[in-house]
Parts: sequence; C-alpha cells; structure tokens
Amino acid sequence: MRIDRIREAELNKRKGSSIRMIVQLIWLGLSTVGAYFLSNYIFANTELTIGFLRTNIFNFISPTLPEWVIQAVFVVFIVIVLQAVFFVGYAFGSPEGKVKTGMPRVDSRNPDPFDDDRPY
Repeated sequence: MRIDRIREAELNKRKGSSIRMIVQLIWLGLSTVGAYFLSNYIFANTELTIGFLRTNIFNFISPTLPEWVIQAVFVVFIVIVLQAVFFVGYAFGSPEGKVKTGMPRVDSRNPDPFDDDRPY
C-alpha cells in the first residue's frame, strides 16, 4: 500500500516533464538563433572583429582556424550568458524561485508517503 503511494508520488513529480523538456529545447533554439544574429550584427558593424579576437584577446588561436568556428564559439558564449541571466531573473522574480528550502509550511509540495492520516 505504501509502496503504491510512493510510486504514485514519484509519477506525479514527473508528470509534465516531457512538455517542459520540449519547451526548454525550443527556448534554447530561439536563444541560439538570437545569439547568432547578435554575433553577426557585432561582427558586421566592426564593433568587434574576428581579427581583433585572434591578435589581441586569444593569441593561442591558430590563424588557419575558420572564422565560422570562432563565431560558433562566440554564439555558445552568448547563449550561456543569456541562460545565466534568465536563471538569475527566475530566481529573483518568480514566486517558485523565492521559496526558501527547509522552511516549514502547511501545504507541502512533497507530501510524506508514509503519513497514513493524509488521504491521497
């Protein structure tokens, strides 16, 4: 009986995780596309050139390395920065992100499966 409750509680925790995964992949794809256009804008307007990156910032980069590889690394860097900013914004702005761990509350998100007084 209790094993069934534990199994049902674990299934309820995982419910909707595939939809969240699809949404996260779509958001990551949109961030990548946005970062690609941002990097094209930065490199096209001579705000930052690949030659400047090779000579001044990254001296260890081989001159035979194609420009698209450097731009791909720049896109990945932009995506990582974007995701970090969104994570911090979620932690500060969302009510779910503001919940302090270990604080006792009447309604727990993780009910005790061994508690026989609670109806499931």
